[in-house]
Formats: sequence, structure tokens, C-alpha cells
Amino acid sequence: MPQQLINRAMQLHRKQDLVGAISFYQQALDIDPSILQVWTNLGVALRKLKHYQSSLNCQLRALALAPENALVLNNLGNIYKDLNLLDESVRCGERACKLEPKNAGYWFNLAVNLREAQAYERALVALDKCIWLDPVATPKYEWEKALCYLYLGRNAEGWAAYRSRLLTGALPARQFACPEWQGEPLVGKKLWVVTEQGFGDTIFAARYLESLAAQSVEIVFECKPPLQRLLSNLSVTLVSPSPDQVVGQGCDYYAYVMDLPGRFEHMGLPVPAPVGVAAPALEVQRFKQIIPVNPTGLNIGIVWSGSETFGDNSRRSPGLKPFLQLAAVPGVRLFSLQKGPGEKELDRHFARPFIVDLAPHIQDFADTAAAVSLMDLVVMSDSSVAHLTASLGKPVWNLLHSNPYWMYGLKGGSTQWYPAMRFIRQAKAGDWDSVFLSVVQEIEELLASSSVPGVAGRISQ
Repeated sequence: MPQQLINRAMQLHRKQDLVGAISFYQQALDIDPSILQVWTNLGVALRKLKHYQSSLNCQLRALALAPENALVLNNLGNIYKDLNLLDESVRCGERACKLEPKNAGYWFNLAVNLREAQAYERALVALDKCIWLDPVATPKYEWEKALCYLYLGRNAEGWAAYRSRLLTGALPARQFACPEWQGEPLVGKKLWVVTEQGFGDTIFAARYLESLAAQSVEIVFECKPPLQRLLSNLSVTLVSPSPDQVVGQGCDYYAYVMDLPGRFEHMGLPVPAPVGVAAPALEVQRFKQIIPVNPTGLNIGIVWSGSETFGDNSRRSPGLKPFLQLAAVPGVRLFSLQKGPGEKELDRHFARPFIVDLAPHIQDFADTAAAVSLMDLVVMSDSSVAHLTASLGKPVWNLLHSNPYWMYGLKGGSTQWYPAMRFIRQAKAGDWDSVFLSVVQEIEELLASSSVPGVAGRISQ
């Protein structure tokens, strides 16, 4: 009977055995293709596995069965967002909320869709509706409001709301032997700084550690091991994170590292320059054996994917395929700085004959810095390597999707945060073709207009 298959599918779905659930959903549809619940649940499972077009097909089948079903419209809006069909995602979300105006979950998904569509003021209204309907989950909604505020340049409100992340459960609970720093004078004091979020966030925020250390503040910073050699030249004491232990013994205060930008803003302090990281000399010498000077062209490092644990990685990362166009430009030598699952794309696209894979030689960010130091240019989708390259003062072209990380803003080709970083932006959501057309054209123009040797010295940041 279909109901037994449906029950088994939903049981597996709840256990996150999505492949198993999909099998039973499909068997149920083979018996009766008119079951709305199965179509929409199958679409949700396929979306989770990033089979976006198949997920969309399922939700459209469900909608055909029940055009005014709020759950289906909500799910349809989510998949439209994943496919960069943002106007459609907002329309579906609005219809779902109109049909069930007391469902906070639908208002939240609408708010996310509005943020992705850059309708930040409307997203804030939807989030206030969420707080009114579901006050218990206020920290979750305040976190989303923080992103909207920061995109709008309302930094004071943004950083205040940013604090809500500490109450969402997204960060592990910690125990401290000292009070939290609330902006008290720190001269002559000792501050324990807690690590959080991604590697790029840490490299970005390291400037604040150095600025405080220069003001006679003793800093103890929890630093993840892959970053410790890179940041070892900072005027701070680095320790490995110990999330299960009481920390901050002997310190006057503690602070989370991503609260420091907001503290500086609140206190009226200037934004520090990027922290001056340096590549270890021994590692640079090692990489010189792998990366020869390109006297008649350009050595270009590439990264095509960020961390796959990041929720929006599929939208911010174009994958390797469009980067292959760069290999066809005479004088260009490509070097892959990609680490993690994305490395497999080199084999999937048969790219090894014309891209040197540096991943086997890179064990931490100090190794990456050494490799980057020998590049003339790094061209990449947004990830931690962009922060690293810009901190080294090396030219980096950061290829941004239509709604990028808040610090990059929504317009312009540069940022106050990193003078060495340049942006090439999508003209519309999902449009990587125009981005790479610009990249190839500008590299060709750069090579054509520059005399050699010394072409690298004329790269525009």
C-alpha cells in the first residue's frame, strides 16, 4: 500500500537517510502519482541533495495538484531561490504567507528570499513579523536582521544584532573564567579572544588583534591549527581552541573574535589595515621548485569553490569549468590553490595537463601563503584564500555572485577592507558567463599592453 511506503519514506527522511527516503517516495508515486505530500516531500529531499532541477519538477507537480497549498508554495520558493530565480522565490513566499499568515517559518523563508533578492528593508519587515509570531526564536531572526543591516550600511544596528548568533546555538557553549569585554579600557589588561566561524573570518578579524596589541593589550587568541603558522608573526599568544574546557584563566576579559569589529565601531575607533601576514621563507623556497617564474606571461592561481559546509557555497562558487577558459590565453600558466572536495574537479574536467595542482604540497595556510607569494595574480570565487591573498598584498580578483558576503557591498570594484582585492561581479543572479568574459578579456588586455619581463608589476588591483 502507498501509505506504508510513505510512512517508511518519512521515517528515513527524518533520520536524514535521504537516498533511502527518495527510493520509497518514488515507489509510492509509482502506485499513485496523485499524492501531494509525496511530491513535495520528494522535492525537499532532492533539494537537500542539491538536485535542484529535479526538486523543482517535484514541487511544480505538487503545485499542479494544489495551487493554493501554502506548504508547497513555501517549498517552491526555497528551490527557486537555489536556482537564482529570485523574483519567483519572493512571489511564492508571499503567497505562502498570505495563505498562512501565522506561520513564522514561512515568513522566515520569505525574509531569506527577500534578502537574496536584495530587498533588505522588506526582509526586515518580514523578520519583525517572525519575532512577533515566534518570540522564542528571536535570536535566529535577529541574526538574519544583522545581515540585512550590514548590507544596508546600518553598521551600529548590524553589529548589535550580530551578537544574537551567540544565542542561536550555532556556536558551541563555552565556559569562561573571566567576564566578557564590554568596551572597558584595556591598556595593561589581558584579553582572551575566542575563535569562531570560518578561516576567512579569522584572517579578516586578525587586524583587530594586532591593533589591540599595539595599544599595550596582552592578547591570547584561540587559533585553529591550520592558521597558526600563518599568524605566528602577530604580537599575540596563539593557543589551540579547547571548547570543552574552562578558558580565560589569568585574563581580565574575554571576547569573541567577530565581536571586535562591532566593538571598534561602537567605540569610534578606525578600521585597522589588513594584518600583515608573511609567507615562511623556507616554504617559499620549496614552492620555487614547483612554480617557475613566467617571464613572458602570468602565473595565475585559481580557486573555484569555498567550503562545502557553507550553506550558500553552491551559489558563490562557479566550479572549475569556467576557469578553463583562462588556460587558453597565451602566456597564462594556471596553478590550482583549491583544497577539499573541489579538487576532484581537476579529474572530472581532464584539466591536469594545463593546470598545476598545488594541493598535494599545501598542508596549512602558511603553505598557501608561500604559493600565493609566487603568483602574479589570483583569480577566484570568494573563500578564505581571498582574505589571505589580499592580506599578503597580492592582487586578487574576487569573483562575486549577485548577493555576496556583506563586507563586499553590492556595488563597486573595491573595498575599504582590502586594498589589494578587486571585485568582478555577476550582472544578474547566476550569471557567471559575463564574469568570466570580463576576466578573460582583462587578462588578454593586460598581457597585450604590458612589456615583458615585469608584466606582473603592472597588474591593476
